Formats: sequence, C-alpha cells, structure tokens
Amino acid sequence: MTPDDEKELLQIEVLVRTEQFEEAVRFIDLLPDNARSPETAYVKAICLISLNRYDAAKTILLSLTDSAPTNIELALTYSELLIRMNQHNDALERLLKIAEIAPTHPEVFSHIGAIYLFQNKIETASGYFEKAHALEPDELEYAISYAVCKFQHDDFERVETICQSVGNKGKDCFELQSIRAKAAIKANRLHLAKTVLTHLIQMDPNEPNHQIDAGMVAMMLDDPEAAATHWAAAVRLAPEYLPVFNELVSLLLEMNRPKEVIQLAILLKKYPEAIHSASIWIATGYLALNQLENATAEIQFLSGQVQESLNAINQSIANNPDNDSLHAIKESIQTRAAGPPH
Repeated sequence: MTPDDEKELLQIEVLVRTEQFEEAVRFIDLLPDNARSPETAYVKAICLISLNRYDAAKTILLSLTDSAPTNIELALTYSELLIRMNQHNDALERLLKIAEIAPTHPEVFSHIGAIYLFQNKIETASGYFEKAHALEPDELEYAISYAVCKFQHDDFERVETICQSVGNKGKDCFELQSIRAKAAIKANRLHLAKTVLTHLIQMDPNEPNHQIDAGMVAMMLDDPEAAATHWAAAVRLAPEYLPVFNELVSLLLEMNRPKEVIQLAILLKKYPEAIHSASIWIATGYLALNQLENATAEIQFLSGQVQESLNAINQSIANNPDNDSLHAIKESIQTRAAGPPH
C-alpha cells in the first residue's frame, strides 16, 4: 500500500467516524480503480446501510461474500442487512451455512436465534441462544436472549441459573434482572423476587412497573404497608395506571387512610380520561372522613356527567364490591340524575 493509499483510507475513516456517510460514498466512488479494494467496497456498503440504501448495499455485499465465503464478519454483516430488509429466510439460510464453517462463533448462533425468535419458534431459538451463551458465558446479550426464551417457556429455574452464570456483570444489567424478577414471581420465589425488585428500584427509581410488581409481591408476602408504599410510588410516577390506582386506594381505605386516597385522587384528576374515577375516589375519601359537604360537591360534579360517571363507578364497584360508600355514591348520582320526584 502506497502512502497515497494510506492517506485516502484515513480520509474515508474520518468521514465514517464523523458519520458523513454521503461524503464517504462519493469519496470512494471517485477513487481510481487501482485504489479500490474489497475493504473500500465494504466501507461503502456500511455507509449505504447507514443511509438506508439497502438494495445498493446488498449488491456490494453479495459480490463480496461470493468472493470470500469464509469471511465471518462479512457474512454476518450481509445477514444483518437481509434481516433489516425482512428477508429472514435468506438470512437464515446463509447463517446456517456460516455456522457449519464457524461452529465456535457465538454471534452466528445469536443471529440464528434472533431470526427464529422473530418467527416465534421459541424452542428452536432457545437452542441457538444456549449455544451462543455456552461459547461466551459472560456476554450479556446472549444471556438476556437465552433467558427471554426460557421465561417464555415457563422454565423459571433455568432463568435464575442463566442470571447467576454471568456473575457480577449481570447484577447491574437492568434488562436481565427485570427478567429474573418476573421469573421469580412466576416461580413463587417471593423473597428472591423482593430482593431483585428492590435492587431494580435502586437502579431506576423512576420505573413504575417495578414498583407495581414490588407492591404485588409485598401483598403476597402479607405486607400491606410495603405494598401501599410501592403502589403509591407507582401512582406518583404514572397516575394514569388506573388498575394500580384502584388497587392502591382500595388498600388505603382498608387501612383507614382516606386522606391519602384524596391526595392521590386529586393527582389523578389532571388526566381527562380518569377524571370520573378520581372524583369517585375523592368522594369516597370524604365520606370516610365524614366530610359530607366536600363529598356532595364531588357527587354534584359526577351527576352532571351521568353516563361517564356510572361507567367509572360500576368499574370501581366491580373491583370493590363490599365498599358501601361506592354503592351510596352510585345511588346518589342516579337519584340526582333522575331529578326531583313528580
């Protein structure tokens, strides 16, 4: 390679690193024939992929793979392109051939597993992810994919084994630990689930789903105080999660904490789609506190929008059939909507 060739390759590398893909393609196209090589063609294909010009990239990569059928990196890039183009069967055929050439290359097996997973062939996908994980046990991507398959197959103990196999590296992997927590719940290993969910909440305190799961686990462990704490955190993060909100306010009313019900329902009232449910719970809270004037004000609002209010309160009653206040509110709305007796 001449000094001029090295200079040109360096210029191309700079353009690619700075994501000037269009300029890189133009630069490569202007190279004299004696300066072009499989390497510059490969770089051009990568740039074209980045520019979403898949057909042009495919033409180049097909020619390169035909010339170097045992080049694993090249074959993987071409297969990834075929997947992007939704040509999964072609990609799978090529990857299976590569797997015969490179039986110790985990990325090949991971790509095959990903295609089978996309095709919802979970058991087959699991086998290939298992091979990738066995070849490179510390690689989190392979462990996650393998754990996902085992979770979908209800093999919860295997999920725990996979999570343990990556050691300390996996402890701070949010995605892997999330799968681990769900598997622990499904396997009824509640103390393990509690420990993992606590760690996940520490990692990301703004994720409401883990607070929801932690509340559910706390209830299963007969710890309503902890459940209320977690569900309250979830509702503050995502007040529009009505099923969780309903679970929380029902629990708070059972624990004789109506003031918290009112505070949370006021927060929920900001969401137009939840305004009727919020008013119902505010009225319920005021009734529990015997603040009848405030409760009446909420019932008057509900009475002005009868059908929406009745839909909301019927849902609340379905979730809390023994709550006398809800039945009283429903009756009051119906009575007000009917008007004075003739």
